Amino acid sequence: MAENLDQYAVLLHCRDDQARPLLGPPRNGRETEDFLRNAYLDIPAVVEALRQHWMPIRYARNR
Repeated sequence: MAENLDQYAVLLHCRDDQARPLLGPPRNGRETEDFLRNAYLDIPAVVEALRQHWMPIRYARNR
């Protein structure tokens, strides 16, 4: 679904038109609990990466 796993931090907060979580219900387990507890910390970096991806003229491309 997501090209980069970091995007899950953003997608985690998205809902479909029926107000259901876009990614479906979270899986059970310690790893999922840790991810859900800390996912919000990754959002600023993900937003910056999305900006750089969708506005390539404003950012130097790595070659």
